Amino acid sequence: MGKYLKQGVVRELEWQLNREEISYSKWVELMEEECIKNYMEWLKEYRLNLMSLMGQDDYVTGKLDVIKDILETFKTKENG
Repeated sequence: MGKYLKQGVVRELEWQLNREEISYSKWVELMEEECIKNYMEWLKEYRLNLMSLMGQDDYVTGKLDVIKDILETFKTKENG
């Protein structure tokens, strides 16, 4: 999870938590949102990289389909 969290965001949220500006549950919620947002950005980039390498390989095509499904599910949850 740490791979998808930016140090500056984590510090800011920890400062807000320590100053009691946000509750622990809100801190966890914001950390999760940041992690998901950054993971989705990474996933989109990964998908573009796969597409550039794609050559009708069933393995790559399968990975692209899975990534597409994840991105669509995330968009649905985000909008609804």
